[in-house]
Amino acid sequence: GAALVAFALATSCRHSPPVTEASTPTSPQLARLADEYWDLEMRKNPVWATFLADRRFDDELPDITPSATRAAREKARTIHAQATAIDPRPLSARDRVTRLMLLALLEGSIATEICELQLWDVNALDGVQNVLGEMPQLHSVREKRDADTLLARYRKSGHLLDQHVSNLRTGVQRGYL
Repeated sequence: GAALVAFALATSCRHSPPVTEASTPTSPQLARLADEYWDLEMRKNPVWATFLADRRFDDELPDITPSATRAAREKARTIHAQATAIDPRPLSARDRVTRLMLLALLEGSIATEICELQLWDVNALDGVQNVLGEMPQLHSVREKRDADTLLARYRKSGHLLDQHVSNLRTGVQRGYL
């Protein structure tokens, strides 16, 4: 749950503040939804997860296939609906902020779906290819396992690029030029 606020700050400031027990939501439902959102974002951005010290996906690269994109969107909408349904009145002030932050992050993500960015985004500064170039800075290697997972990521890089090319071809077919 506290990771939600850390994630929001990390994605905007490129560093994460220390997570303290006091920042953990006291509402079990809100804490669960914040954790689900964190997991969703870390699964969508496994290299970023590694950088944030969430090492569960160290050998993975983003899955940008249409089916993975659809599944992530559905999950985000489900979390949003459940967070919206939480009555903010009985929540602590901290939990109200967490709920609002969660809703804002999800609403931003949902609002950008219409852009279908994965079908036409060719960005020299922040494109799919940059994930590969940034891996040495984002994937720390402290022991052999870390090196092994980094190599596994590099071995999957062709697959990631193939997914991106496939998305772009779909975009051309659908008129995203």
